[in-house]
Amino acid sequence: MVLAAHRQQVFTREVLAAVEWLTQQAWQVPWSRRVDSLTNFQHTEANGDDLFVHDLVEQAESLSDTALAAVKSVVLTEPLLLNRLISPDADVTAVNVTVQIEQGNAAQTAEAMDFTFTLRDAFRQRYPFIDLYLTGGVVMDHAFPEATLSDVRRLIPLVYVVIFSLCCYCYALSQARWRRRCYWCCRQPPAWG
Repeated sequence: MVLAAHRQQVFTREVLAAVEWLTQQAWQVPWSRRVDSLTNFQHTEANGDDLFVHDLVEQAESLSDTALAAVKSVVLTEPLLLNRLISPDADVTAVNVTVQIEQGNAAQTAEAMDFTFTLRDAFRQRYPFIDLYLTGGVVMDHAFPEATLSDVRRLIPLVYVVIFSLCCYCYALSQARWRRRCYWCCRQPPAWG
């Protein structure tokens, strides 16, 4: 899922809260195995000999300006995030949901996508100032059969109308030629000696 903030960078309390909410909800996608985003990126900090590993963003709505600046600094210098989960301009970010669906299992794909569509709609109502786009392999696996069914419903009747019209036209054309031949055959006397 791709999130694009309207004319602002991702590093605001509101946008990071939206990413945090979507990340938590994305774990509910059927067949999901992993969810990656800016907010749950495992950030490591050292304090002397101790290492502390924690989510990069926790409780985004209550972050201070200093904490927001620290998050921005980490994200824009972290090669595992830059150009993967966030754009260089920091106006687009992603929540990556890894799902494990049996290859060719349309029912599992449909189940995952139905939940994702519901989640997308809930996100758009909750955060109207952020555009949310769906992308990825599961979306494509779901889109191709849907497009095929749509084409079958719309184009097949049209094809039958075109074929029928062409048959009628060809029949009328052949009848007109046959009448012309008969007219010339009956009108001219035979050329017998």
